[in-house]
Amino acid sequence: MKSIITISLLLLAVGVVVFFVRTRSGSQTASRAPMPHSENQSWVVDRGGDVVEKKAKSGIGGLSDWERLVYCMWVADCMMRNAGDFGNAQDMYPDFQKDAKHYAERLSLPVTHEAFSLPSRKLQREYFDRFEAVCDELRRAEPNAAGNSRPAGQSSGL
Repeated sequence: MKSIITISLLLLAVGVVVFFVRTRSGSQTASRAPMPHSENQSWVVDRGGDVVEKKAKSGIGGLSDWERLVYCMWVADCMMRNAGDFGNAQDMYPDFQKDAKHYAERLSLPVTHEAFSLPSRKLQREYFDRFEAVCDELRRAEPNAAGNSRPAGQSSGL
């Protein structure tokens, strides 16, 4: 009888822990797993890494608007791929989403602006669905990219 009670209490405790973990993470994490590795994922890591290095050398003020937006995207991607949510934003870059929205608007990037304008939880749920389109738009807007003659940090005025 004692062992049945002990086993029942143990199972109840495990159930409570599983329930707590699922409900806590379920409200914060993406509804989908990351897509298979893509060229854009490599681009965010590589180009974002370049921006992080530049920021370390010259400070945030030394970055163009486009580089600041790439930095925001890099932060969002790190959090989503490593933690599944924006829970570490307070430590990494508390205003990344607000700043991404701001720079996307300044650079006339509607897909990126729309994504970062979503409520945080909704962006977390839709992050991987929107990832490729946002990266494609950012890549096309890169200063000195083929077909893009806009100087860094300049809006197209649209």
